[in-house]
Amino acid sequence: ELCPVKPVRKPLRILSLKEQQALQDYLLGNLTHKNIGTLIALYTGVRLGELCAMQWKNIHFQEQYLEISKTLHRVKDHTVDSEHNTKIIITPPKTESSIRNIPIPDFLFEILQQYVQSHKIDPEAYILTGKKMSFREPRSIEYYFKKTLKKCQIEPLHFHCLRHTFATRCIEAGMKPKTLQTILGHSNIGITMNLYVHTTEEQKQKEIDQIADALKVV
Repeated sequence: ELCPVKPVRKPLRILSLKEQQALQDYLLGNLTHKNIGTLIALYTGVRLGELCAMQWKNIHFQEQYLEISKTLHRVKDHTVDSEHNTKIIITPPKTESSIRNIPIPDFLFEILQQYVQSHKIDPEAYILTGKKMSFREPRSIEYYFKKTLKKCQIEPLHFHCLRHTFATRCIEAGMKPKTLQTILGHSNIGITMNLYVHTTEEQKQKEIDQIADALKVV
């Protein structure tokens, strides 16, 4: 009897450091509502639906954290007799662990403070539009993100790669998986471990070099 072959997990596509720098430089040089949103995703790891539902009041400037308590997504509209009709809804996240507070890095916090002050933004306004009664939906932000990457001469990627990039950089910098789990809103540590806690060839070489003296036989 043949044993089932476990499928090989494809490596997560993330931004290289060079690509991340290019994207960051472009965003900082062209600060708009949507580009501010992209910066937030790159440096907090929020999901796209969470970002689309986010209002400026969800940024707590006194305590320097981002409150995640709702998500925006498109669903089938059962009130209309057509399989093609859909509607946008904003709801609490599906899991309790997705409701969370994310600390904002100092440099991003300063950018957000300056942006709010210079644009006199209403706290009730949505991050991605700057307006109270207008929001962006995920597919329009995906389309905009691909155009942004093209301007930065970066190969096409899904918006979700920003979340992967953030998480990978956190692990590379030494963040504990449990801390990363709570920031990302994963329901259990296994998801975080399986996705992001993996050893690269470069990391293996680095750690071997660090203990090289202990490995020597005199």
